[in-house]
Amino acid sequence: MSQRNKSENKYSLRLFIGALPEIIRFHTLIGIFMVALGWVINQLIKGVAQAGGGAITTANMARSLLSWRTPLLLVLIVALAVLFVVLELFAQIYMCDDILAGRAIRMTALVRRSLAAVRRFFNPGGAVILLYIIVAASLYGLGFSASQASGFYLPTYALDVIFSTPLYIMAYCAVMALVFVLGLFVIFTLHAVLLDGRRPGEGLRHSAGLFRRHWKRFLPGILAVFFLGTVAIGAAFVILNLPGTGLNAAMADLPRGYVVDPEALFNATASQMDYWVTAFRFLSVFVTFFRNYVLAMMVMLLGTVLIMWVTLCYFAYTGGEGRGEAPRTARQRHGKSIVVIALMLVLMLLVSSLAAVFFNDVLMRAEPAHIVAHRTGGVMASENSLEGVAAAIKKGCYGCETDVQRTGDGGYIINHDDDFRRLTGVGKKPGEMTMAEIAELRIKDTTGSGAELPVPTAEEMLLAVRGRVKLFLELKGVSADRRMADDLVRLIQKLDCADDIVFISLQYDVIDYVERTYPEFETGVLMFGGIGDIARLNCDLLIMEEHMATDDRIDEIHSLGKKAYVWTVNTREGLHYFLNSDADGVITDQIERALEVQAELDARTDYDVIIDKFDELWMD
Repeated sequence: MSQRNKSENKYSLRLFIGALPEIIRFHTLIGIFMVALGWVINQLIKGVAQAGGGAITTANMARSLLSWRTPLLLVLIVALAVLFVVLELFAQIYMCDDILAGRAIRMTALVRRSLAAVRRFFNPGGAVILLYIIVAASLYGLGFSASQASGFYLPTYALDVIFSTPLYIMAYCAVMALVFVLGLFVIFTLHAVLLDGRRPGEGLRHSAGLFRRHWKRFLPGILAVFFLGTVAIGAAFVILNLPGTGLNAAMADLPRGYVVDPEALFNATASQMDYWVTAFRFLSVFVTFFRNYVLAMMVMLLGTVLIMWVTLCYFAYTGGEGRGEAPRTARQRHGKSIVVIALMLVLMLLVSSLAAVFFNDVLMRAEPAHIVAHRTGGVMASENSLEGVAAAIKKGCYGCETDVQRTGDGGYIINHDDDFRRLTGVGKKPGEMTMAEIAELRIKDTTGSGAELPVPTAEEMLLAVRGRVKLFLELKGVSADRRMADDLVRLIQKLDCADDIVFISLQYDVIDYVERTYPEFETGVLMFGGIGDIARLNCDLLIMEEHMATDDRIDEIHSLGKKAYVWTVNTREGLHYFLNSDADGVITDQIERALEVQAELDARTDYDVIIDKFDELWMD
């Protein structure tokens, strides 16, 4: 690193430390404001989506595309994304400019300047810049403290497909690398637009030119700042975990799931053990809340330091050193900042007290979530096989999920793909073959055993689960229609296994038909995206892809007496999260892993329970 870079690092660090209370106040208030603003706009989005037909999801999107709601929803979604970019990114750039110019940080002025700057992006170049920011933040999982960019994501099942195919992996990595390289060339664009008043297109060209001329000086500096900041966050994580480690050791001998009656605490009739347990729970919640707040603030502060470094470099590279070197000539008044920080501490104490008193109601599950084997047995047996059902039953699974399709002669068989190419080498679709022809096919065992298995019929699958395990029967593909529903209902009634069946589908119309026509059957809608009050869809279960299964959505579903399931959860982290959430069940390929995670959750101390719940809430 050059001597000048070292000098700039020391200078920017000194300015940053001097303004630290104001920066903390900025992040705290802007975070609260964005949560409130996001809630208001999301309520508007939900209201529009519900108008004239309920929620819009991937299960009913086709019939909603031509609705008047679609363009209005797009406007609201874009407005939400842009507002979060403006308030988190624009405002931080203006804040860094104020710090480097020696000005006090005034929240209202920052918000006004940021909102006023939006009009500069009302052109094709500006739209491209904003879209890039949202896409880049989504792909890298970085950027904003409370950004709606997290709503733009690749579903887990899509990532599974990508990472299972070498060609897709290379394409995905190429896109990630391209986005990163482009980010370096456009890194000064917002500064050029916001601080120098350039047009977005001109700002892009100006930024690319600056980076080409100064990249040898710029990259070492920003990497050093990022490295030091990451080390500081890591050190803080270790230090802040020390009190919790001590508390966990102290609570290890307390009984698991100890129930304290809140009324006894308030009436002073509780036992000494009740008070000790509640005190430990209070301390554990407070320590965890404080740790998470400090770490989250440090992550946001690192973002501010990086933006400040870029701002300082921008001034230096454009000949504006005087703009970036004005000292903060007098100690700024930090009274407001201290009040905000104090209020946060009071909030932590209040939340800690309530969580300790109502521990079992707030933090503990009443009963374990259901574990459902994906494609009958997950990875324990060949997909969609009778052997898979047997394996799931042996492991004690609540249910199995499988896919049913109609043949050319009106029969029903079990198969996931549109055709049989992947499993049998035959490229024909079920609808192009008869039951007799399909009976001749042999499926390669997907576990790699080398065995060849027949394609199960729907009747064979129903007989395999009858009275033994719940079957989540997905009405699949182009043949998923009312005729399929009617035919399968007759078959199920004939075999007397209606109580063992849950009809599910990616197509809402057919599930709505089943729910209205055959209310005695359980029904569920599969979806990997949705806007509005999805809980009001006409079904008993809402089966959501991982990223859309938020705590708020699960609570909304439960408020209407319906069940919330999550698919397809395979990672240890995902299983830990959803088995510990209020979700009623998870659909997974990794049955043994899910059982291991459930056993770990059952063996936790109270401190572990608190850590898990508050970490998950913070991530949400």
